[in-house]
Amino acid sequence: MAHFALLSGKRVATHWSACSELAELCPDAHVDANALFVNDGRLWTSAGVTTGIDMSLAMVASDLGEAVANAIAKRLVLYARRPGHQSQFSPVLSAQSHAAAPFIDLIDWIRENLAGPLNVQRLAARASMSERTFLRHFTRRIGLTPARFVETLRLDQTSVYLAAGMSLKEIAPKVGYLSGTRLSRAFDRRFGMTPLLFRELHHRSNGGGSVNGS
Repeated sequence: MAHFALLSGKRVATHWSACSELAELCPDAHVDANALFVNDGRLWTSAGVTTGIDMSLAMVASDLGEAVANAIAKRLVLYARRPGHQSQFSPVLSAQSHAAAPFIDLIDWIRENLAGPLNVQRLAARASMSERTFLRHFTRRIGLTPARFVETLRLDQTSVYLAAGMSLKEIAPKVGYLSGTRLSRAFDRRFGMTPLLFRELHHRSNGGGSVNGS
């Protein structure tokens, strides 16, 4: 597409390893090095094979609605539908690439138990370490404190739920927050926008109108 000037003036996505090359090949395009996929007008681009599935589901949602897209995702046995803005470098994959036993299994367990208490005491016990030893080794190996890592996973999952149209009241207990208000404050601090604005922007980017509710 770049050779035929179809990307000129467009925001596009490609695999992280090819972003610099594409930017040089097509300087008039804005290459988003983080996005899983991008929709700019009638042009859709994705970062890879599995992200093409996410992009295809977004296209289905744009044409036929979220219910149909979610039904297809369920049929494909997907863990979750990922929004296009989500980084190619997910916190889970990044952490797993640097982790060693027992943290690899612990990361999967954290992701599957976001609704419950995930304090240092519980995580250290899960890893069969003292709290002090766990805190030191986890932070050095993963690059984030346990609290920061857990918050990152919770807020990333929140963005997935928001993109699917869920309300904060529905999402909060699923990701371990006592109320939608607390979740909203944490989301705003991390992403620089309210969850409602995020949901509206994502909905509009997929061809919908405004979204009501909180």
